[in-house]
Amino acid sequence: MSMDQREHRRVFKALLAKINYSGGECFGYVHNLSKTGFGITTDHNIPMASEVLIDVKMPPKRIIRTGGRVVWQRTLPPGSPNGYMVGVKLVLAPPEYSEFIEELIKKEDELLSVVSGNKKGPN
Repeated sequence: MSMDQREHRRVFKALLAKINYSGGECFGYVHNLSKTGFGITTDHNIPMASEVLIDVKMPPKRIIRTGGRVVWQRTLPPGSPNGYMVGVKLVLAPPEYSEFIEELIKKEDELLSVVSGNKKGPN
């Protein structure tokens, strides 16, 4: 799916996560977050269509449990910090997760507005 086909806006934020799936448990980084899914980089090859439970460490010190299904996967190039990247479509996300995404989008929009000269930054 191309970026312009995505239904929900994504924001870049790398967050530590613990992933549970039928093959075991691993750690990775959640990134490119949207209200309906995100990418995960990890050193485990999580199979396509796997159901996953993901505990995402949100700032400052809270953990939010999400759940979803792996909808795509790829092997990362040699030398990458993690060997695999998977895309997860969320089927379980508490309201705090959506609120966090909305907050990130708002902050990103404010920053873009300042950078483009449409708004003054903090004095």
